[in-house]
Amino acid sequence: MSDTLNKWKKLALSLAILIVINVFFNVGLDTFYPAPRYENYCSTEKMNGLYDTAETCEAADGIWNQGPVKEVVGYCDLYTKCSNEYNTAMQPYNRNAFVVLTILGVATLLGGLLVTTLPMAVANGLLYGGVLSILIGTMRYWALMDDYLRFIVSGVALFLLILVGVKRLKD
Repeated sequence: MSDTLNKWKKLALSLAILIVINVFFNVGLDTFYPAPRYENYCSTEKMNGLYDTAETCEAADGIWNQGPVKEVVGYCDLYTKCSNEYNTAMQPYNRNAFVVLTILGVATLLGGLLVTTLPMAVANGLLYGGVLSILIGTMRYWALMDDYLRFIVSGVALFLLILVGVKRLKD
């Protein structure tokens, strides 16, 4: 087998491991720790009714918005309140998902880095899969993190990447 073909096979294996390990982590997360469902907070059944007054709107748990001029009476916003409740429920979920995916990512990254008996294609798949898991977890929670946590996460990520570079890449 030619060296070029062998390199492509190793790259394909590394990429497959990178992708499948993150699918595995995220499916596992959703299986054992399901996210709040939007439908449980904002029912589409409400849209079937006519809410043309403040009273009918508020009875449906909506927010009545008065029109800017007399010709426009107003409209019923059925989603702001329930969307806020859903977003409030998602915040701790995304925090916990961040923690789980980061721990799994770091463990996978370190496994690919420290287990020296693995073939290089497998080790690389684990390394990059771990990095991607950390990235996915961070992206889920980044907007909700305070600045100190962002600084810490960025520093830990930088440290891990430098560690990978020092341990794996030789000049």
